[in-house]
Amino acid sequence: MGRLIDPEKRDRAKSQRAARKLKILEVARSTFSRLPYVEVTLDSIGHRADVDRGIASMYFRSKEELFLRLLREELADWYSALETELDLANDSLSRSELAVLLATSISN
Repeated sequence: MGRLIDPEKRDRAKSQRAARKLKILEVARSTFSRLPYVEVTLDSIGHRADVDRGIASMYFRSKEELFLRLLREELADWYSALETELDLANDSLSRSELAVLLATSISN
């Protein structure tokens, strides 16, 4: 009896799903930064990501879930960059220097 599941085909499908999800996230990030939140829909993100109608909702249950995912990623990146800056400072920052570092990191 032959193989029921072709491992190469399964791996290719898995990488295509991952690529689609990344594309949806990229388009969503761009869309949320340009448009008011209330004007954004999962369908509009899917359309801009060039995926079939409803595909975005297969990866994300709602616009809110997608937005929160992007927000968590942005915060994680900010925390990581801030942690690196604080490590480089070696606990030698004054309060005002720390305030400047925080303000600068937020504006980037």
